[in-house]
Amino acid sequence: MENENQAARDKAHLDLRAEVFALKVAFVTLAKTQPEDIKERFLKAYPKNLRTMTELAIATPNPDIWIDLLEQHGLRLQELIEK
Repeated sequence: MENENQAARDKAHLDLRAEVFALKVAFVTLAKTQPEDIKERFLKAYPKNLRTMTELAIATPNPDIWIDLLEQHGLRLQELIEK
């Protein structure tokens, strides 16, 4: 029974990771296909909003590692859009 529960949790975790990755691909693609002026405005506003959301996350019950990871993933998205 425990093996079945673990297998179900593993599948759910993999499913969530795949869904998040697909959303990441869609988001980067959408951002990259914007006209240059819109893309530039986005890239100017995005880091500020990421910092704000990261700072606000400090007041949540999320552990510090989650907040650090949020910032790292956000910065990586920016890099992917800028390429």
